[in-house]
Amino acid sequence: MFIKKISLENIRSYKKININFNRGSTLLSGNIGSGKSSILLAIEFILFGFQKGISTETLLRHGEKDGSVELEFEINNQNYTIKRTLKSNLGYLVDNNGLTQLSVTELKQKILEILNYQKDFLTKKPLIYRFTVYTPQDEMKLILSSDVTTRLETLRKVFNVDKYKRIRDNSKIINSELRERKKEISGKIYDLESKKEKKLELINEKEELLPLIAKIRKTEQTIKETILEEKKIIEKIEKEIIIMNENKKQKVKLQEEINSKNNIISRNVYQINSIKKELEENIDLYNIDFKTEIKATEQIIDKIRKDNILIIEEIAKLNHKKENTDKIKSNISELDICPLCKQKVTIEYKNMVIFREDKELEKTNIDLNIYIQKLLTEEVKLKSSLSNLDDLRKKDKENEVIKIKLIERETKKFLLEKFEKENKLLQEDTFIFNKKLNNIIIDNNLEEECSNVKVIYELNLTKEKQILEEKIKLETKLNYFFAQIKILEDEIIEKELMKSKLIELDKLETFLSKDFTDLMALIEKKVMLKVHSEFNFLFKKWFKLLLEDELIEVHLDESLSPVILQDGHIIPFDNLSGGEKTTSSLAYRLALNQVVNNIIGNVNTKDLIILDEPTDGFSNEQIEKIKDILNELNMTQIIIVSHEPKIEDFVDNVIRIKKEEHISYIS
Repeated sequence: MFIKKISLENIRSYKKININFNRGSTLLSGNIGSGKSSILLAIEFILFGFQKGISTETLLRHGEKDGSVELEFEINNQNYTIKRTLKSNLGYLVDNNGLTQLSVTELKQKILEILNYQKDFLTKKPLIYRFTVYTPQDEMKLILSSDVTTRLETLRKVFNVDKYKRIRDNSKIINSELRERKKEISGKIYDLESKKEKKLELINEKEELLPLIAKIRKTEQTIKETILEEKKIIEKIEKEIIIMNENKKQKVKLQEEINSKNNIISRNVYQINSIKKELEENIDLYNIDFKTEIKATEQIIDKIRKDNILIIEEIAKLNHKKENTDKIKSNISELDICPLCKQKVTIEYKNMVIFREDKELEKTNIDLNIYIQKLLTEEVKLKSSLSNLDDLRKKDKENEVIKIKLIERETKKFLLEKFEKENKLLQEDTFIFNKKLNNIIIDNNLEEECSNVKVIYELNLTKEKQILEEKIKLETKLNYFFAQIKILEDEIIEKELMKSKLIELDKLETFLSKDFTDLMALIEKKVMLKVHSEFNFLFKKWFKLLLEDELIEVHLDESLSPVILQDGHIIPFDNLSGGEKTTSSLAYRLALNQVVNNIIGNVNTKDLIILDEPTDGFSNEQIEKIKDILNELNMTQIIIVSHEPKIEDFVDNVIRIKKEEHISYIS
């Protein structure tokens, strides 16, 4: 893993800043409290989110509502950019697939996949990261000064050795479940032998039943054949009875036909006599075309009515003219001033107008009397024409009735001939039907014969039913035996399988309780021996490199606790000087880094290490040793946090951090 760039916004003493990193060794230089460790906390937060000791309160700049961290890094030649905000539950990841917005949980899972960390390694603190990449110096000293049990349990988790203990504990749980399973199976197969005995009993009973079923099936076949023959005889007689009944129906039908035809002949004779009597009546027809005269009269009436309308219109016009004359006379009498010329109307002018209108009124009355007389004359003509029209229509109607009677007369002649011919044919048919009727012979003994055969047939059906019931009873019993035998066979097979499973479970329980547990303990011991050997070697190596004092010797005991000897006497860690504590912690830290990376060799952070104040309490000679350590580590990227200016002489890159008025920045 190679960190390229980190961007902080409102993180502790930082307002907004971008920090670029290079390959090789990089020193974060600055006075105590300038903000160097804040960058390390931000890196851990962006990778793993909020952990124990890292919260919104510890990261958010005082007085701000929200802050964020963005980190750009490279793993296996692939670039990644991740961003988290302190208040939001969302973040984003940029990789070869583009930008993806993720929840806090999804982002944490994705980072674990990218770093190739197992989920189990991320507890309240990211142990692998803390012991291989970045461990605050005070925290490492705390581990070294803690009790043996706590330190060993922590290191077992880091080395992933505690899984063997979990395996042993889980095997005990499995063994307990196996014992319960064995007890359950034993309870289910306790009756296996009794099931086998019951199966043999049922097989014997089944064998005894088979001859009885064979015998009754033969008897059933015989009675079926007898019933079949009797059924054929019954069917034959029933067919003859059907024919006989048809003959009876035919005879009745023939008699009904004869009676019907005789009735028709009688009715026809009555009709013939009636028609002959009617044909004797004389009928006279008018030889006049009344329809032509009716049409001519209707035209005359129509003309009179049209003329009357014209006369009435003229009378109306003359009456209207009289009204206008009277109106003019009335208006002129009352008029004093002319409405057009505005001059006074004289009496002479009024008299002249009245005289003129009187003359016109006289002429109008003469014309009106002429039209009234003419209208009266026309009304007389109309009344006469209407009376004449009624007479013509009455005579035309009488003539039509006579014509209908003449047509009916011809129809009756036709009917007379038809009835006479029909009676002749009916008499011939009656003769033929009587002949057929005499030829039909009825055998009344067939029904009695059929009844006798049916009695025997019904008795045999009852016998067949009894045989069938007995057969069904035996076959049901046989099927019951088969079903019970099949159930027992299935149960026996299942219980035999359970018995085999019980033997397997017993073997598995024995293996887990003895061989497997011993094997896990042996593997754990060998792994811990290997870890101890390598860890002890590296711890001694880094300690000697940092502190060349022949009077002091170091090693790790079985609990991986550092043992420091001076003149052959053990010195407690808390009694060491500040420089000696830092030396022990750094040596332990570097050794732990290499051992963990060797054991968990596929993590993607093995080429990165962050050293937090590694020279605290060091002498000048020890500080010079840091150069040898950097060369010895030979990592892609080493980030050192220190306020010691001498380290600047042997690192590849220096990032100087200053703080003014509570704001950190890069100088």
